[in-house]
Amino acid sequence: MWKLPDNTLFNLGNFHEPIFKLRNNNVQGGGVAVYVGENFNFKPLSDISIFHDRILESQFIELSLTSYKKVVIGSVYRPATNHPIYSSAEQFNQFFELFTNLLSKLTDLNLPVMITGDFNLDLLKYSQIKQVTEYVDLLFSYGFIQVIMKPTRICVNSATLIDHFITSSTTDFNESAILISDLSDHFPVFYFTTNKPSMKKIPMKTRDFSTQNIDRFSEQFQNVNWEFLYTIQDTQEAYNLFQILFLTFLIFIFH
Repeated sequence: MWKLPDNTLFNLGNFHEPIFKLRNNNVQGGGVAVYVGENFNFKPLSDISIFHDRILESQFIELSLTSYKKVVIGSVYRPATNHPIYSSAEQFNQFFELFTNLLSKLTDLNLPVMITGDFNLDLLKYSQIKQVTEYVDLLFSYGFIQVIMKPTRICVNSATLIDHFITSSTTDFNESAILISDLSDHFPVFYFTTNKPSMKKIPMKTRDFSTQNIDRFSEQFQNVNWEFLYTIQDTQEAYNLFQILFLTFLIFIFH
């Protein structure tokens, strides 16, 4: 995010003013922001919103969906540019430590969590790049999953999945999508979540195998004169007739 000359220039209709963080000392680029629809109540989570320039930049809020349902939503950016002090490996190690602590804090909130942002870690290379493997394994260890599974940045000679949408919620009915657009060099990603559709209850029929019914069945079954079965020469025909009578008694008594 570039330095904002005037915050009001970035206000959107039907949205609250953006909640954002910028890099210190007028360092150009970086930063994160969250927009919330004006019909929703929310509060910034300052203690969760870890922000270390060029290592891990984040902004988290607690969003009230209803009077009784809340979720935590975060915007995260992990820069891919060189750090002025750390090597590339040291920069990632710093990120990994901070992100681990962040996931731990988010888990302790006991609320559904959704995190989106540019992590500059290509998930399509999970088995090829150690840093990507460690990152994905870390998500799994805290119960988070990545819901965007196709490239989000396509260039002439490459296609990468570096824009992530991570969630801890597995109890909702969810659907993710990618908008193919040249609005930016990164494709916008979407995540739709609703309560799981209620399943229509189907009446279940059961048999009443009470002691009383079992006694009734035995009594009536014993009163049947089965002599006529012995007059039937075809064994299969005799069995079929016996089966029909047996099931008739069964259905009639154990209904």
